[in-house]
Amino acid sequence: MKCFPPGQQSQTLLSALTEAEDFIIDPGLAFERAELREFLSYWQQSRGDKDFPQRTDIIPIPMPRVLPWTMMFDVTQDGADLIVRVCGTALTDIFGIELRGKSIRELPETLAARMLLCGQRCIALRAPLRGHSQISRAPGQDFQGVEVCATPLSNDGETIDMILAVALLTTRT
Repeated sequence: MKCFPPGQQSQTLLSALTEAEDFIIDPGLAFERAELREFLSYWQQSRGDKDFPQRTDIIPIPMPRVLPWTMMFDVTQDGADLIVRVCGTALTDIFGIELRGKSIRELPETLAARMLLCGQRCIALRAPLRGHSQISRAPGQDFQGVEVCATPLSNDGETIDMILAVALLTTRT
C-alpha cells in the first residue's frame, strides 16, 4: 500500500488520480443510492437560508444507515490537505486504521487522491457534489464500486473549513 509522505503537494495527489483512475465527479448530483439523496436533503435542510450549514447544524446525523459510512474532514492549507475529524465504523474497519486526527495522505495513494479531489472540487464549487467509480480502491474492496456525496460546511458562513461526506460501497453487477 503506497501512501504519500508528509508534506507531499496536492498536485501530486491529483496527478496520481488522473493517471490511475476512473473516478467521476458529478456536480449534477445524480445519485443512484437513496441514502445519498436523503443525506443531501438533510444537508440542504440543515443549512436553512444560509449558503452552508455549520458543523453544529448537522451533528448528529439522524440517519443510522449512513453513519458508519460518514467522514468529516477539517480543510487545511486552503484545501491542500484534509485532516480526518470523524470516520465511521464501517470505513475504519475497511481502512484497518484509526484515521481521526490524521491526514488523508496516510491512506493508499489513489484513495487519498479521490478524497482530496472531492474536497477540493467541493470547495471550488462551493456546493455539494457526487463522486463515483466502478472500483472503490478501498483496501480489499476493489470488487465493489463507490458512490460519494461530499458537502461543504462553514463555521463563519463564508469559508469552507470542513467537508462532510458519505461514501457507500456498491456491489458491481
